[in-house]
Amino acid sequence: MNLQNIAALFLRLLSLTFLINLINSFVYLFRVKNDFMELLFVFCFIIIFASVMILLWVFALPLATFLTKKIPKDVSFGAMSLRDCYTIVFVATGLFYTIREMPDVIYWVFNILKAIISTTGGSWKSHVSFSSVLHAFVPFIAGILLLRNGPSWADVLTKKQGNKESPEENKGI
Repeated sequence: MNLQNIAALFLRLLSLTFLINLINSFVYLFRVKNDFMELLFVFCFIIIFASVMILLWVFALPLATFLTKKIPKDVSFGAMSLRDCYTIVFVATGLFYTIREMPDVIYWVFNILKAIISTTGGSWKSHVSFSSVLHAFVPFIAGILLLRNGPSWADVLTKKQGNKESPEENKGI
């Protein structure tokens, strides 16, 4: 199995997911807001982020080649260690939550900044639904933590599980 093709496919899937979430956020905003200038401003942000995701789609194979250049090209899942499996699971889950929640996080950051700018004092807090903000930010932050700390957590789990099992069982799955 060619690792570059798998990585390129995964990058394209992430790009597509992000574009769908961006469109979904814009449709939701269009239903809720009636201010044309605000919609135009948000639409400009969406165009910028959509352009980045389209570039990710187009350059997925060169990026995958760059990311996997020091790794053997053929991958056999039977040769993966327990640490590799944990790392893949943590990083993939982190990417999923980060990409899935990013459009909502961008939407709420925009709304909070707009509320702060347009009101005086602390009255902006009445314009923001903090339960909805938490609904977007908690999975996003969890995804970032999984991306950042996944490999080290995989090491810890592998060492803990390695103490309970024999070393031969820990080499391959």
